[in-house]
Amino acid sequence: MVVRQQYDASGNLGLGSGWLTQHTQVNNEIALRIRTNESFHLIDDNRPIICIGNGTGIAGLMSLLHTRTRHDYTENWLIFGERQRACDFFYESTIEAWKTTGMLKRLDLAFSRDQEQRMYVQDVIRQNAAELVSWVERGAVLYVCGSIDGMASGVDQALIEILGEEQVDDLRQQGRYRRDVY
Repeated sequence: MVVRQQYDASGNLGLGSGWLTQHTQVNNEIALRIRTNESFHLIDDNRPIICIGNGTGIAGLMSLLHTRTRHDYTENWLIFGERQRACDFFYESTIEAWKTTGMLKRLDLAFSRDQEQRMYVQDVIRQNAAELVSWVERGAVLYVCGSIDGMASGVDQALIEILGEEQVDDLRQQGRYRRDVY
């Protein structure tokens, strides 16, 4: 589980992240109820997937990629963004191992605070537009997981710029554009 304290516009700590970070300790057992996102399930075949996410959204994407690696499905592309590589690259050793062993065909990272010009996942998408089109033409399913503010809308806009609004809508209707954003 990846948890980060989240504050709302009034400066109040988020209900879930606040409780987890203020009232529990590492290794404490917590009774939870899992709510499934019916529109974010992994496909059950070998089509390529493109996983796009930021921050704690990496947890949802990792579950998809773990399942794919267990089936030896290697047509996986991860586009992940965070603030700083040194302290925010969650699951770095696992991700790098998947890249080294070929389980991740592509890995593109955007650490927004590590360079003067800020870089976000939507910028990575734009920089790799031709490759993204190629993957989509081969039947890729896109998964977006993470922040609804900024990242999700930025990814939508980048995809519309590259693929066109009609094709993005078609991907949604075909179940090939799946989101779990919060």
